[in-house]
Amino acid sequence: MKIKEIMSFLLIVLLCTCISGCVESVKSHSNIKPHSNKLSIVDDINLFSFKLLKACKSKGNQFISPISIEFALAPIADGAGGNTKTEILKALCLPSNDSVRRHDFANLYEHLNTSKNLTIANALWIQKGYPIKRKYMENVKYYHAEIHYVNFESERAAREINEWISKETNGKIDKIVSRINPLTKLAVTNAMFFSGKWKYMFEETSMKFYSPESVNRVKAIVSISRYNYTNYSGIEAVEIPYANQNYSMIIVMTNNISLEIFKKLTNNMKTKLIKLYIPELEIKKGYDLEKPLSKLGIKVAFTPKANFSGISNMKLYIGCAKHKTYLKIDKNGTVAAAATYIGVIATAIPQNYKVVKINRPFYIFIVRNMGKKKLILFSGRIVTVT
Repeated sequence: MKIKEIMSFLLIVLLCTCISGCVESVKSHSNIKPHSNKLSIVDDINLFSFKLLKACKSKGNQFISPISIEFALAPIADGAGGNTKTEILKALCLPSNDSVRRHDFANLYEHLNTSKNLTIANALWIQKGYPIKRKYMENVKYYHAEIHYVNFESERAAREINEWISKETNGKIDKIVSRINPLTKLAVTNAMFFSGKWKYMFEETSMKFYSPESVNRVKAIVSISRYNYTNYSGIEAVEIPYANQNYSMIIVMTNNISLEIFKKLTNNMKTKLIKLYIPELEIKKGYDLEKPLSKLGIKVAFTPKANFSGISNMKLYIGCAKHKTYLKIDKNGTVAAAATYIGVIATAIPQNYKVVKINRPFYIFIVRNMGKKKLILFSGRIVTVT
């Protein structure tokens, strides 16, 4: 079912300048091996997730993929210098040590791309004949990015990028860019796709959903099973496992949330027999990331004063930042997808059960369970169901 005013984010990254050449497509598969099994980057990405949710907060619904944005912006940060780089890394909550950061992403990519439930794809789109610094191309290998050579002056470049996004998101996001700035020299794209069936069976039903401004009877799903649940300091939270228990959905019913609250809730959960009601959802929308990223401190990168000298000797700055997501929840499970685009341009039924109804505004998190930690893949806030 459809949702009103939902915030979504998707990150493909474009670096723009002057153009020439014709279209050619080449894939580059990285042989970079992770140097450690320590996934310290999990806490960094989770912190960024909550900062971004706050920066994007509005009266409407939200649904973003912080990890998609991280995978798209991290290669851009690798080509930045000076205050431009400092601002990007601080906003993304990433370590300043280049070697540690690159290996963290290589390790995370290898760790996540191990099941059929979740796929992550990264790509660089380079203007044919344009000189990108060799060192930058070497560093990009850590992000397992495909390499494509195109002519950005041609409409075919936008078509190829959109086709790539559609393919990598199983058609859930079919278009990330309409027209490409003719000064584009480099584009970085990220696409994610998640599909998970519930561990426990749900049936279709209906319930009342209490939005801030109205009460509506909506389609819903219901299940009676044992779920991890807590009512910590008056905040209800429940964890719904998928068939592949490396993944789960966490729903938190509150008006405000932070990483600290999220950790306390997940750490205080107990298994409880619950009759669980969840509204059916289907969300698909795109958002401009420039304003929220600026709120997080990425300011210089959006001006001609930006320093991207690690990519090219030509002056570049970010001219656009877009993100798109898709979410569907029904009795079978969950389907979620995300993509990111940043444009850089050149100057110039038992009896004794607890009933839990997700029937008022709530936060939603799809997570990858990693030992005692939970890596947030998608996060959002639902306030309206119709």
